[in-house]
Amino acid sequence: MKFGRALLATAATSAAVLSSSSAAFAAAAPEPSAGYAGGVVVASDGGNAAVVRVVYTCTTDVSPLNHLFVAVKQGPNVSPQHPSSDDTTAAFLSTNWNSDSGPNALKCDGKRHVQQIVVKPQGYGPLTNGPALVQICVYDNVTGTNGEEPVGGFAGSYTMQRVVVSHAPAH
Repeated sequence: MKFGRALLATAATSAAVLSSSSAAFAAAAPEPSAGYAGGVVVASDGGNAAVVRVVYTCTTDVSPLNHLFVAVKQGPNVSPQHPSSDDTTAAFLSTNWNSDSGPNALKCDGKRHVQQIVVKPQGYGPLTNGPALVQICVYDNVTGTNGEEPVGGFAGSYTMQRVVVSHAPAH
């Protein structure tokens, strides 16, 4: 997962200004939730783009920073138990093209949201009709990073879903 450089810099600055009392409060902040909202994953543009419906909750009780990562992966070794890409991965689309903004921005207000997330290619082939791993990671109350991973609340969902490549003409 790539975590946006601007968000990393902001997270580092926010972490520096958080007091020790905020760190204690972070432990009491509610954990976010993340899940697949159902339906098929609809791919377009020859399988080079897709819309994934997610359901989530998150807050900004400790920090206004949050991060969303959604990926759709296909290949013989891809599963909820093995979500990492390897040399057998045939397709890998994610939110890395426009993480945390536009259609991929979270609304962290403690309420349940259902949102259509747009994923695009990550250097592998296009999606095809058939099963795919849908990976959803929601981070909230981000106070810094540990390598490339955000530090804060975390919720993940890994599920196999069906992809349908639409051949409808572009608008």
